[in-house]
Amino acid sequence: MRTRETKTIRYFRLKTVAILSIAFFVMLTLLLCNVGYMYMKSNRYDIEQQLVMEMVYGHENMSFAMSENNESEEVPSEGTDFSEGPEGSEIPKENGTFRGGGLQESTVVRREDGAFTVKKLPESGNFTEEEAIALAEEIFADKKTSGTYGNYMYIFDNVDKALCLAYVDISEEIRKENDYYRRLVFLGLGVQLIFSLFAWVLSNWLVKPFENAMENQSDFVLSAGHELKTPMTVIKTSLELMEKEGITSKYLGYAKTENERMSYLVTKLLDLSKIENGQERIRKEKINLSDCIEGAVLPFEAMAYENGADMSCDIQSKIYAMADAEKITELVGILTDNAIKHTEEGKEIAIKLHCDGKHAVLDVKNQGDPIDDEDREKIFEKFYRVDKARNRDEGRYGLGLAIAKEIAKNHDASIEVDCKDGWTTFSATFKVL
Repeated sequence: MRTRETKTIRYFRLKTVAILSIAFFVMLTLLLCNVGYMYMKSNRYDIEQQLVMEMVYGHENMSFAMSENNESEEVPSEGTDFSEGPEGSEIPKENGTFRGGGLQESTVVRREDGAFTVKKLPESGNFTEEEAIALAEEIFADKKTSGTYGNYMYIFDNVDKALCLAYVDISEEIRKENDYYRRLVFLGLGVQLIFSLFAWVLSNWLVKPFENAMENQSDFVLSAGHELKTPMTVIKTSLELMEKEGITSKYLGYAKTENERMSYLVTKLLDLSKIENGQERIRKEKINLSDCIEGAVLPFEAMAYENGADMSCDIQSKIYAMADAEKITELVGILTDNAIKHTEEGKEIAIKLHCDGKHAVLDVKNQGDPIDDEDREKIFEKFYRVDKARNRDEGRYGLGLAIAKEIAKNHDASIEVDCKDGWTTFSATFKVL
């Protein structure tokens, strides 16, 4: 595959992979977030159900407690045997301890006068009486029936004019949830990587017909161009011999003119195709860009004068760049010729080169009819002509600006067009040394 086509194919392939990968990433993220959320809700729901179960026991004794592993148990009033629950029923045990194992229990009661009393605190001592009362006051003020406070999950109810609160330390559950989320993230990254590889393979398959079509088109242009050059050379030679033999006719003149136009078209097509395919070598070297552009503009002063246009030049001196002097001269010639051809008699043409930081900007301006926004987007395409009838009569085929753009691209430069205040400006921006 040739250089220019490779760039086009690569851009299309990367764009395809990017679109597919982003779309898959969004869907995968939503899916994993939903899975993580459902896991957390299920986990918290189990804890809440255990708290509700303990609330049933709490209705008998007006106090509650919760265990570290999301289980809870009744806290009997003073003097009550811990081995029995309401009405003497034994509370379920597990591994020789109360249900759920090592309890981190607390009971807070709100009396009729509004004051809070802490009946029991966790044995670990990591929850103070002030914190227990503050939690109870906050819950009561917000009229919540359940929720979280720091690393604690709680549930409460009003029983016989008293606020009974039960809570459990869910630090371990939070740690497990975080571990689960991390596993989801790693899983998602792995799946995303696999899908990106799949998208790359798919993009290769999708662009293959496009790649083949571009290659066939390029081969056709090159082959047809070379095949046409031979008969056109024969026709040109035959017409010249007929003139030398004294054969004159207006039809011979027509044939000579059309042959010259065809030769020009074929030559430009071949030049553009070679540049696009990277077959024409760009010999970049350090050049005086100022002198190169000034030398390229000078031959067009006579042409501008013949067309009745006033051309002025403002070239900043000693601007250096890495470029192919021959190609830069061709680019400047295309822009200048285009400006002259589209400037009416008595109007002005202004060519300016100035350095803007690390870039040199070449502006080729002419007074004339403005270019529509729609045409500005297509003006650098092959065979595109704004005024098709006029350009055809003048032997212009819409290849010059396409060649100029390719030359700019091969020099890592940009070229654009703008219309403002009656001026049409083509600007080329180069990197300078």
